[in-house]
Amino acid sequence: MKQGRRLFMYCKDVMMITGKGEKASRNLIRRIKRAFDKKDHQDITVIEFSVYTGADLEDLWPYIR
Repeated sequence: MKQGRRLFMYCKDVMMITGKGEKASRNLIRRIKRAFDKKDHQDITVIEFSVYTGADLEDLWPYIR
């Protein structure tokens, strides 16, 4: 991972990558948290998003601000 890149994914990132609305993106984040047995206050990482969705990690980096 290059220096300066964020580790965590937020709703806006998921919206940009998937093209879904805010509510659908929040639901996807909730499903990813459940799949990785995370608590509500814990964020999801770019790697967890990649594993869950099957998206190539290198394809995700341009979308992460």
